[in-house]
Amino acid sequence: MSDQETDDERRAAFLDGRMDARRRQEMLARFIASEEERELLAVTADVLRELEEEDAEADAADQAVIPLHTRRPEPVQELPRRRMPALRWLALAAVLAGVALTGRALTTRPSVADEPVLLAARLEHGAQGLPAGWTERRPWTSVRGEDPGAASSPTGRSARSARAGAMLVDLSVAVEARDAAATRVLAAQLAARFDPQGGRGGALRDIAEGAGKSPERLRPLIGEATERIARRLDADALRLGAWTEAAGLAAARRDAGFFRDPATRRTLDDAGRLTQADPPGHGALQQVRLLLAADPPRWEALAPALDALARELATE
Repeated sequence: MSDQETDDERRAAFLDGRMDARRRQEMLARFIASEEERELLAVTADVLRELEEEDAEADAADQAVIPLHTRRPEPVQELPRRRMPALRWLALAAVLAGVALTGRALTTRPSVADEPVLLAARLEHGAQGLPAGWTERRPWTSVRGEDPGAASSPTGRSARSARAGAMLVDLSVAVEARDAAATRVLAAQLAARFDPQGGRGGALRDIAEGAGKSPERLRPLIGEATERIARRLDADALRLGAWTEAAGLAAARRDAGFFRDPATRRTLDDAGRLTQADPPGHGALQQVRLLLAADPPRWEALAPALDALARELATE
């Protein structure tokens, strides 16, 4: 990566996975430290996605069948289909400038690999670690246990993904709090339940062995483990399970800022789509949305409603 890159270009490279591990960790640290940086990341991702959609539409138009009687007999030199990078960055800069002037905040989702760490960062009291007994009061059950080969049905796969997402958020919070005991236990549980083929050199085992080390050293390993688990399971269900767990932590400590974050609303919109085929889960989600409509949220009812949602999402 060139030192001449703009901040917008760096955010785009982060979203596209075009950064080496060191640069990616530096960018992730910026997003964790600054709410403004997280909002700008969301803006960048939305703009790039819109540009990609326009490119896809242009490609589809180019590939459309042309009636024989309209074809020219002589060859026609085609223009490049993709915009030049300079034009892409001009478009990006123009939109970002408009956002800065109007104060409009767009929202999108980061890479699934970064989601647990970023969710933990959005918790106002995340540095305090997990509440006492938190990991011992899981609201879900599993009729098949945690055998990686058990999730043969879409429902089972989705439930396992939601459980993995929840536990990855808990691991991220434990890492930020430098809670070595909780970090070690959660990393070992995740490895055994969701990545037993990771081997002794796997990211989760490295986290367990390095429990208590600085968050800067362990965050990239959480991202690596998350990406590996998401590839084998369901990334959308993992995201939803992760958000529900972070929301439960926020509700437990009455963290209103977490629920005011624009990304929270985007996640709820996505969740509505993902739970359409699951009436109990969709009903639990609608109850959460109703309680979040109040400002401040109805804390006494919100915590049990989030437990109910977690149970519906993560129970096979």
